[in-house]
Amino acid sequence: GPRGAPRGGAPPPMGGGGGGYAPPGGRPQQGGDGAPRPAAAAPPKKQKPKRHFDRHKMTAEQIATVRKRLNVTVDGDAPPPFEKFEGMTLDEPIMRALTEKNYEVPTPIQSQAIPVALEGKDILGCAETGSGKTCAFGLPLIQYVLDAPPRRSGDGPLSIVLAPTRELAQQIQVELCAFAQCCKGLRVAIVVGGAAMGDQRGELRSGVDVVVATPGRFNDHLEQRNTALNRAGYIVLDEADRMLDMGFEPQIRIIMRNVPANHQTLLFSATMPDEIETLASEYLNCPVRVKVGQVSTPTANVTQSLVRLNDEMQKPESLLELVALEFSEAEAAG
Repeated sequence: GPRGAPRGGAPPPMGGGGGGYAPPGGRPQQGGDGAPRPAAAAPPKKQKPKRHFDRHKMTAEQIATVRKRLNVTVDGDAPPPFEKFEGMTLDEPIMRALTEKNYEVPTPIQSQAIPVALEGKDILGCAETGSGKTCAFGLPLIQYVLDAPPRRSGDGPLSIVLAPTRELAQQIQVELCAFAQCCKGLRVAIVVGGAAMGDQRGELRSGVDVVVATPGRFNDHLEQRNTALNRAGYIVLDEADRMLDMGFEPQIRIIMRNVPANHQTLLFSATMPDEIETLASEYLNCPVRVKVGQVSTPTANVTQSLVRLNDEMQKPESLLELVALEFSEAEAAG
């Protein structure tokens, strides 16, 4: 099926496809069924060609040795890992920012994921929080924006980064803004719950290059047509397993169904449950799988129970009793 459209006969995208909602001030067209259709987007200007890294600079044995040392496993057509930022063909402003912020060598996930992303390939990445994955998707994101034609009035963002919580979104925004400062005119907006819709609306409508958002609030703005997805070509789903655990799958699917067909998607998850594999199979196109360390699978045989207490003061004592009971049962079981 086309990129961004679910495979296997899934229902059509909400509000039409191929560019999502009408841009700010745009008037949605009506289909024959009376359903809103996205306003016709201007033909996208040509993006600079994607990079391609030489697969033959290192032998297969050398590549395997480096990946083993980095504790990285790769499945798919991927360039060799880079143990230095030099050679990744990042533009000078990004390299200058790396130097200013004392980034000396890439982390394992950065060594492999950055060149894969720079080639324009989809990524299914498995790495824990603290592994440097924000920089792993963030540097190619900044490069993608630098390679794009200049933003025009009414243009939607070039990149959408979805995160499960407001706190994580804020961390991502801070890191992206640190690099964006070295790139004149590059604007990063944060769109999360708990903040004023009006302020976010004004920023989105004024034009931004990157939106870091929680899925629920971003969908609110899409429904109000405060932004457009017609230019969104670089999509990141960070901590996707947590987003699904928190019930954001419907919102993620709406967004993914309405981005342009030729987009690039990077999905990162600390675990790889079946739900993540299903999401990846629907919305990623021939992804390169990049894993750091061992892939953990959520334990399925966890039993949750609710204990009601009439008095708040009973909590500590009741908790100790439950822990003691669990411990004695575990000992009895062997």
